[in-house]
Amino acid sequence: MKQKPPTASTDLTFSGADAANLTSSTTVSCILLGGRYTMSIATGIPPVGVTVTAAGYTGPGTYPITLASAGAGGSSAEVALNLHGIGAVFLPAVGQESQITIDSGGMSGSVDIHSNDGPSANYHEDVSGTFKCSALHAGAGGGSASPSPSPSPS
Repeated sequence: MKQKPPTASTDLTFSGADAANLTSSTTVSCILLGGRYTMSIATGIPPVGVTVTAAGYTGPGTYPITLASAGAGGSSAEVALNLHGIGAVFLPAVGQESQITIDSGGMSGSVDIHSNDGPSANYHEDVSGTFKCSALHAGAGGGSASPSPSPSPS
């Protein structure tokens, strides 16, 4: 399988309940630990954040994310927003597959996340685009990765 060239910058588009765009000036934290690859972004005002984890990371490729996999300790995605002045956390939407693609070297990739605010699904938020890690932090094997939590919007 031919690999895409590494991503040049971060350019993520948020659409749905709160529209936003995060660009190359945003710090992207990437962690590889215990077979889990985690990409995390948090930005200031208004607070917006996204954390995506690929469980069972074996190298470059595309890793699917569903609500079922997130609930079972597998690959997961979480989008945090300040929605109408109230912090909101969005999880993968039922029946819609999300994914993270990690490029060769683990320093960049792309995401396509479809999420909503839970069973009521009153609000949804989709995040798509490319990311470039500020650094890739790698640790020894063993347990699962626990990224630093993204700031909770308040």
